[in-house]
Amino acid sequence: MTVAVDAGTAGFIAGRASWGAAGPDQIKQLTAGDVQALVAQKPYDIGKQGVEQALAALSGSTVTPNVQTESLIVTKDNMSQPGVSKYIYKANC
Repeated sequence: MTVAVDAGTAGFIAGRASWGAAGPDQIKQLTAGDVQALVAQKPYDIGKQGVEQALAALSGSTVTPNVQTESLIVTKDNMSQPGVSKYIYKANC
């Protein structure tokens, strides 16, 4: 999904951004300048937290009903940094 963002209401970025994905198509849009930023999910962290909650449920421990997960802003300038590029979806491993 691509949405227009107004810096006055969003408070962090002006222009166009894509939320929730950093796949090949979105990276092409970012590289071409069609969008200025991507908001990428952190699937490893999401999976880890899911397993932790499942283990808690199985052991009778307290389960957190709502777990907040972090996201990451990917820009043309930072997309090649290791701490960012590892969250860009790869078509092949």
